[in-house]
Amino acid sequence: MYIKIYDKSQLILLEQINPLFGKYRLPQELMEEVEKVFRYEKIGKKGFIAILMNPVKGNIQGILNILDCYPQTLRICSDAERIEISDKKSWMSRRKNWYKDCFKVKGEKSKVIVVYSIKLKPYYDE
Repeated sequence: MYIKIYDKSQLILLEQINPLFGKYRLPQELMEEVEKVFRYEKIGKKGFIAILMNPVKGNIQGILNILDCYPQTLRICSDAERIEISDKKSWMSRRKNWYKDCFKVKGEKSKVIVVYSIKLKPYYDE
């Protein structure tokens, strides 16, 4: 499951309903990082930001399978950046590292920015 954000107004709405998510509430640092993307980067007409709620298992192909952007082809355009989360006690940040990665839509001037988490030890919690 993931949240797809196309523009700043959808981000504002997400910030307003985020407290209602309970234990699935997104960390504040994550919301700030998404806001920086809208402020400083151009994602293009078909671009969006995807926040993957469940930790990613595997590699980049796992992320591409979750996004399922058929018929567009996505190519990686930059290295993953780690997002530092200060509150390590919440369920969405406990034993997880959060990352931001960028993919280009082939044949378009659009980007797909993916924000995802990886469990520090895959055998915890499940």
